[in-house]
Amino acid sequence: MLNAAILTDYGTYEFFEFDESKMTLDLSKAISAVGHESTAEILSVILNTPIKANRIQVKMKPSQIALVFRLKNRPPEGKILNIEEMLAEEHQMGILKRIK
Repeated sequence: MLNAAILTDYGTYEFFEFDESKMTLDLSKAISAVGHESTAEILSVILNTPIKANRIQVKMKPSQIALVFRLKNRPPEGKILNIEEMLAEEHQMGILKRIK
């Protein structure tokens, strides 16, 4: 899980929107690379499963996927949003897949 749709290494990727009402994911082996506590909290609410903040570097390998949460608008510099502020912001969930 990522809190930005970043390309984690050189390669070819595809990104598509994740609609939790139409798609399901098995998160039992998921690794969180979500670097902000408030983002981990909102993902826990949305996915109805505990997500921990975990500031680690990720290098995706071909065929790996990442669930991505991103705000559609950037908050002002230095502003750290709490969960209520994040829920009020327009956001998107997506799947980032490394092809090769």
